Amino acid sequence: MTIYSVKSGDSLYTIAKANNATVPELLRLNPKIKNNIIYPKQQITLPDKSAGFDVVSLKKNDTINSTTPNKNIYIIRKGDNFEKIEKQYWLKSGQIKSANPDLKPEKLKIGQKINIPEKELYIKPVNIKDKNFDTILSKILKDEGGFKPTEKDGSDTKTNKGITQEVYNQYLKHKAFDKKQKSFEIKDVKNITEKELKEIYYNYYYLESGADKEKNKKTAYWIMDTAVNCGVKKAKELKSKCGNDNEKWFTERNNTYNKIVQNNSLKKKYLNGWINRISRIKNTEIT
Repeated sequence: MTIYSVKSGDSLYTIAKANNATVPELLRLNPKIKNNIIYPKQQITLPDKSAGFDVVSLKKNDTINSTTPNKNIYIIRKGDNFEKIEKQYWLKSGQIKSANPDLKPEKLKIGQKINIPEKELYIKPVNIKDKNFDTILSKILKDEGGFKPTEKDGSDTKTNKGITQEVYNQYLKHKAFDKKQKSFEIKDVKNITEKELKEIYYNYYYLESGADKEKNKKTAYWIMDTAVNCGVKKAKELKSKCGNDNEKWFTERNNTYNKIVQNNSLKKKYLNGWINRISRIKNTEIT
């Protein structure tokens, strides 16, 4: 949604017509408007389909941040904060702060102008030209196996092809957010589709870990597999520590698993499988 500052001579009808909207839409978005009466400089919320910049009440010499041409302008109103504005514009958490690095969230002032960035997707489409991703994913899926119900001893949760129910729920929530849906349906991970599976691995592990930016294909395999099996944070930590050293990756992953077992004896039953997994990675050529 965008904000429009009423000019002298404006009516709800002329504003709606100029912004590809209807009067009922404007009234729905602006419940404080009574009897269709508006006044100059009043701030009106417009629907998403309206065109142009978010605020038009700029002075003669004002510019819209020439260094960030794709950003719109928003004028702070009473009760605003970054989180509220992000929800209003369907932005990811932290986007407002990134677009306004010099502003302190706790010191916003009414009438202050801030940049509104373009909406970022949580779930980006898989890059079909990135063949390295497909190669690595095919090898990871061989290690992950199929559907696994929740373990009775609590040592693991319901998983399908390496994706837990919790991660699948997060994915469904993010997909709904990207489509600007306020709610989403929880589905059983047992029924995850191939497209959903690839999007999860691509976004949450391949991109998030930085494996997509790694030129050494074998190292990219180590990074993504570590993100999947040990977490993205650990993958980034080991990338910094191991670089392109195949032996070092094996040793550090081995040490990681032993520490996991030391801290949680219920995980011991997975140790041999984990060691076999990194042995395969160590001896696999990626072309």
